Amino acid sequence: MDFLLLLKLDGRLIPWQALFDLAKLSDGQRLLITNSSGGVGSLAVQLAKTMGAHVAAMGSAPTEACIRGLGADEFIDYSSSVSRT
Repeated sequence: MDFLLLLKLDGRLIPWQALFDLAKLSDGQRLLITNSSGGVGSLAVQLAKTMGAHVAAMGSAPTEACIRGLGADEFIDYSSSVSRT
């Protein structure tokens, strides 16, 4: 079973379509993902990093460790004006 088929079976094809079919994301591009700790956002962070993108991820302070664990290059706390690299 290939990766795309697994995404379809799991019902999480939306991030794949947004990143690759619509935005044509490729290696080296920079990307901001909001709500990065949610179901769709967390998958988007992982997919973008797998393709070699630089990911800035937005979320709340308590989710920072989780979001960084997904591979985000930068974390932006939406309740603060400070970005942490």
